Amino acid sequence: LEKKRKVELEIERRKFEEQKIRLQKEAERRRRAENMSPREALEIIRSSNGPFQISRVEMTLRTLLGNIINDPGKKIFRRVRQANKHIQSELLQYPGAEDFLLAAGFRMKRIKVEDKEPDPKVVLREKILKFYKTFAPHELPKVDVPRVVDFFAGGKEADLWDRLRKKYGKSEEDLPDDFEADRNGQLFYVLDEPPVQNRDLWQKWFNGIKATRELLVRR
Repeated sequence: LEKKRKVELEIERRKFEEQKIRLQKEAERRRRAENMSPREALEIIRSSNGPFQISRVEMTLRTLLGNIINDPGKKIFRRVRQANKHIQSELLQYPGAEDFLLAAGFRMKRIKVEDKEPDPKVVLREKILKFYKTFAPHELPKVDVPRVVDFFAGGKEADLWDRLRKKYGKSEEDLPDDFEADRNGQLFYVLDEPPVQNRDLWQKWFNGIKATRELLVRR
């Protein structure tokens, strides 16, 4: 019995060591990908897959980047959940696809997300409180938050953020990130947006996304 237990422990030890080596190799590959140009990552895709697979990967990447270009301020377009079945089947299972995401500026982060759809009024209330606490804390005691929520919830939110921008020079997109980094959260590929106030930096970032997508159009 003792001999059998020793054999089992040795098998477990070897599995652990193999997994450790595999994770180290993956981490090293990702570090290299982060320092690649998108063009170099695209060459990996095109040299490591067949024509059908290349077409699927490039179409998926064009869609992801196109959504960001069409609405760069929308955070949902700049976050790709690794466990998403569509992303796994159309993108991540193919060599070079993850490298391309990392080369394009996406970074892997663990993010804690809610399982159920939150109440829109609760979300708006939290955003309003966060806005005033961040940008105008001295004004918060004067604001009737429940009344503001009741008036603007349900289709008038854009008007609210427009008014706040005119008064304070800040709006919804300037709020701190709503997602909480969490070691037990889900893995996402995240493309962070620079501050819109820094026009030169933001424009350079946006032009880079467009140039990266153009690579997927040209052959």
